[in-house]
Amino acid sequence: RVLALAAMRPGVSAAEISQMSGVDKSPVSRAVQALIGRGLMQAKGDSGDNRRMLLSLTAPGEALHDRVIQVSLERDEQILNGLSAAERVTLFQLFGRLAANLAVAEAAPGVQSGRRDPI
Repeated sequence: RVLALAAMRPGVSAAEISQMSGVDKSPVSRAVQALIGRGLMQAKGDSGDNRRMLLSLTAPGEALHDRVIQVSLERDEQILNGLSAAERVTLFQLFGRLAANLAVAEAAPGVQSGRRDPI
């Protein structure tokens, strides 16, 4: 997710990735550090906010992202193989409804980040 979001929005911050992906800041920060350590991502200071780092992919990071997208598309096609165009449309409409229901359920009182309060 971090790789994909950085590819879509060069100059994104880790906090923005966390917010967009729904993943807590700590795992996002660890993933960012790992990607930087592997030379796949770079961070530079935000001239408007010294506390904020702007993230972007390096050339090897972009190449990896492109390979991941290609593999993902091929896998999607394998999974959907045998479904007609109309069946695919229906499937995606149903997924959309499920996602909307999930958003409503997670917004219910007592639910936080997909987990119910233990009490």
